[in-house]
Amino acid sequence: MAVTESRQQRKSRIFRFKLLLGFIMMLFMILYIRVYELQITNGQDARDKSETYEDVVVKRSKSSNDG
Repeated sequence: MAVTESRQQRKSRIFRFKLLLGFIMMLFMILYIRVYELQITNGQDARDKSETYEDVVVKRSKSSNDG
């Protein structure tokens, strides 16, 4: 015996699917934004902490002159 689905049941199922899909997309967007912000923040912190080539040359020249 075949089970038939009414139009209302079909519309309800499609609506629930779209709602679930939208929720999952929203979660991924939040995750994407947070990861992007962390990359910017951590990248800026790394740039702030890193030494430039000129800094290294100055330190080495000072240490070789002191020795």
